[in-house]
Amino acid sequence: MTDTQIITAGLSLKGKLAGLPSQPGVYLFKDARGKVIYVGKAIALRKRVQSYFRKSHGALSKTDLLVSEIDDIDTIETDSEAEALILEASLIKKYGPKYNVELKDDKSYPVIEITGEIFPRISVVRPASLAHHPEHSLEPAERRSQRVERPHKKKKNATYFGPYVNPGLIREALTIIRKIFPFRTCNPFPNKECLDYHIGLCDAPCIDKIGKREYLKNVRNVRLILEGKRDLLYQKLKKEMESLASAQKFEEAAKIRDQLRAIGALYSGTKDINYYKEAEQLQRALGLPRLPERIETFDI
Repeated sequence: MTDTQIITAGLSLKGKLAGLPSQPGVYLFKDARGKVIYVGKAIALRKRVQSYFRKSHGALSKTDLLVSEIDDIDTIETDSEAEALILEASLIKKYGPKYNVELKDDKSYPVIEITGEIFPRISVVRPASLAHHPEHSLEPAERRSQRVERPHKKKKNATYFGPYVNPGLIREALTIIRKIFPFRTCNPFPNKECLDYHIGLCDAPCIDKIGKREYLKNVRNVRLILEGKRDLLYQKLKKEMESLASAQKFEEAAKIRDQLRAIGALYSGTKDINYYKEAEQLQRALGLPRLPERIETFDI
């Protein structure tokens, strides 16, 4: 998926509803002026978006009001639900759609916090005072009941991403991201390494195992993922890898190559990085223009 891959542009509303893809992705509802009034994510775009337009029974709801204002729909396909979740939050932050504010209840949803410390800490928190996420009132019940952290006060100089309606999924995505770009979650800053260092989840800035510049580079890359800037991240890492290879720093170049593969695994919806390596090898062997997504075999 590219950062601007809008799938359904140019069709009528009725035509878009009929031709929506079944893949995971993000949908954007627009009013008659072309303004984005609601952003949501879906495991299957067609099923989710079409569910809004089924006949309403009973009292007029806020969802009915939303549907009455929809004049156009854009969808962006993603390779996995985790990618859709990250993209959804970045688009809500970008457009500030009114129904993502109004279609909410009294429950706060978790956000990802990146602190403003010298070695920033990244963690999932449930804010006490940040805006609530709207999706709760529009999503199926199975997406609602997951553990969240205790209410958390907004920190000065900290950056926040989200909120995310599915706490379990964003924790899972962040755990995978942390294996690619290690960072600290400890509070307060310790004076010796912890278990996270020994299992590869943190590079232990507390004992100078990583310098400030390299650590902040990891944080920058995490930010790019959370902002939905996948293509820009690929470009930066590829350029860095080629520069290191030219300087014959092959070990460092190989590390970035593995990071690129792991990012591919994250976006393809698999946690198995070896699977992504094999897909990459198959792409090269067969001269395919893109990574294979499915292999079919027939027993004759």
